[in-house]
This record gives sequence, C-alpha cells and structure tokens, in this order.
Amino acid sequence: MQESSNIPAQISTVEIIDLIYSGRIQPAHIILLQKEFLWNDQALADILQVGMEKIGSWKLSESGIEERFQEHIILLLSLFEQGKEVFGSAADFRKWLYSENFHFEGNQPLTYLKLIHGIKFVSARLTGMEWGDNA
Repeated sequence: MQESSNIPAQISTVEIIDLIYSGRIQPAHIILLQKEFLWNDQALADILQVGMEKIGSWKLSESGIEERFQEHIILLLSLFEQGKEVFGSAADFRKWLYSENFHFEGNQPLTYLKLIHGIKFVSARLTGMEWGDNA
C-alpha cells in the first residue's frame, strides 16, 4: 500500500460497506493509521478497545481484521484525511486532536475516537470549522 490509504475525507456508508466486504482493508491500513496518528500498538489498542496482541496479530496478517474493527479503522483514516484538509497539515490536526476543546466539554477530541459515533461527532465539528465555527 502507498503512503495514502485511498480513503477519502468524506466517505459514504455505501463506500464503507464496499471496502469491508470487498476485503480491501489490510494490515497496511493499521500501520498507516498508526503512522498518521503517531500511535504505538498500545495507543491503537486503547482506541479500538482490544488487546495489544490483537493489533500485533492483525499487523502480521495472522488473523483477519473483524468487520467492526475495519469500520472503525476506515472512519479513523477518513477523519485523519478530513483533519489534514481542515488544518492544512497532519501536525496541526494532531495538535488540535490532543488539545482541550470547549466543543467537547473541555475534553480532547481524541477521547471521542473510541466510539463510531464519537468519530462522527469529531468529524461534524471539523465540518463546522470548515464553515466558520470556532475550533
């Protein structure tokens, strides 16, 4: 896989389902996700709420990535693309992601990434920022 996940910043439900059922989510997507977010195995395991052994197994292709985790991975990669578009760089998006924010009740947006709807909420805030809402 290239440096890009080929997952767009805005992705439809149909596109997500197609990616999952076509078997296109591979171990390289996990490695790219970690590279983009600067997460080690433990950080990714915490976000996906799995053991570190599972992350290692996925990366080594020892076991297929379960569909529900593929969905989470797709949405995280899509969010990262959106964040880079909104902030202009991966570094600025990461800085925002780890900063306390009033839109998130004073929490870091990162804390919402454990849930699919949390990712969607962060995405909605990014879309709002694109259209003039405060960060």
